[in-house]
Amino acid sequence: MIRKGEGVLWTLFGLSVCFLAGQSHLGSFREPGPGFVAFFSGLLIGGIGLVMLLAAARATPPQSEPPGSAFSPRHRRQLFFTLVILCGYTLLLDKLGYIVTTLAMMWAFFYASGGRRWMSSLLIAAVIVAGTYLVFDVWLRCRLPRGIFP
Repeated sequence: MIRKGEGVLWTLFGLSVCFLAGQSHLGSFREPGPGFVAFFSGLLIGGIGLVMLLAAARATPPQSEPPGSAFSPRHRRQLFFTLVILCGYTLLLDKLGYIVTTLAMMWAFFYASGGRRWMSSLLIAAVIVAGTYLVFDVWLRCRLPRGIFP
């Protein structure tokens, strides 16, 4: 069951991403700036948070906290891990580049989600990064951060 606190958290997180992305040049659809993708990602996250808030407002309140609640220690560790990885991703994206940073982030998420070995997590992450690089950089000619690559 969705609680209002989770919707508020994601809405505020989405708005803060939009605010931080707005500090840099957004650009246009033809010439996107450095904050373009982050701004629209923040809008999407904030929109999902609003949907969660509306769903929680319409739901009947539970009698007691369910055993697998979002505020259990396990879920708090997962949330903290996710926020640390995403903050690190945003800080390192320009310095290391899209390929290295996205590969590391995707590997961390796949490996931490359990059920996969480190090599299979790395292979899946590499396939996804290669696919997105081909679509956005080669096919659509959107400039992705180069970082350590020339």
